[in-house]
Amino acid sequence: MSENRNTLILAQVARKGGVTKTTITGNLGAVLAAQGFRVVLIDADGQGSLSKLAGVKPHDAFYDLIVKDAEWGDVLKPASKKFAPDGELLVLSSSDGQLALSAWDEASQLIANRMAELRGWADFVLIDTSPAIDQVNNAWFYTADYLLLPTLCERLSIDHLRDQTLAYVRRSAAAGEAAGVKVAQVLGILPNRFNTSVIVDRANIGLLEGRHGDEYRIFDFIREGAAWKKAAQLTMSVYALSRTKPDERNIMSLDVRQAKAAIRELDPIIAEIVVKAGVEAAASS
Repeated sequence: MSENRNTLILAQVARKGGVTKTTITGNLGAVLAAQGFRVVLIDADGQGSLSKLAGVKPHDAFYDLIVKDAEWGDVLKPASKKFAPDGELLVLSSSDGQLALSAWDEASQLIANRMAELRGWADFVLIDTSPAIDQVNNAWFYTADYLLLPTLCERLSIDHLRDQTLAYVRRSAAAGEAAGVKVAQVLGILPNRFNTSVIVDRANIGLLEGRHGDEYRIFDFIREGAAWKKAAQLTMSVYALSRTKPDERNIMSLDVRQAKAAIRELDPIIAEIVVKAGVEAAASS
């Protein structure tokens, strides 16, 4: 598979479900692909939610890659044009076979070895992880270059970030360093579902910045926007929604404007990971 591309591997990690890991992973991939990058989405959650979002039927491609030593060309499937109308966005799907990998002691090393094969071939590899603590998730600390830590703008989620996710990240980092193994760095914390009109949300952002602002970068928050829900309901990316004519699929001009605003919310993350990768877009949308 080798070519001569810089490759950045980014995993979204959270020990709590429902914090929009899947939504952000898929939409980052669609926007990066539209900018001319070759992007691979890794669905590392056996529920197959990322696969479904990207228009790929969940199946045991991940399991086949690791356990059956399948070829990448046989397991990578293109995202639907409905989700990613422009560029090259490929998906490694997962399904129930993921459960068989979760407790397998050799899984972490085998996963790291196979993912390393994407270096030089893809520009970006984006990983949607599960909330579990298992051998599959352990692999990403030694495979990814960076970790993105999403959280909801609510007290419970922020406390969970501190007490569960960050504790998990720190333990894994310490174990890797003790073994002399390079481990992923935290790119930053991404607050989601923020409503500017709600006093509690503003207070929680202050709480998040107060607890972690000196230690980790806090990205600009993703708002509680109708475009994210609309796009997900239609199994589209916000990029695809922003490019759709208002009279198609019961989409209004307001939906398109909101989708364009949603893309702008991704801009700081896109800019950061592109800088980290040291690459230039092959084309601009």
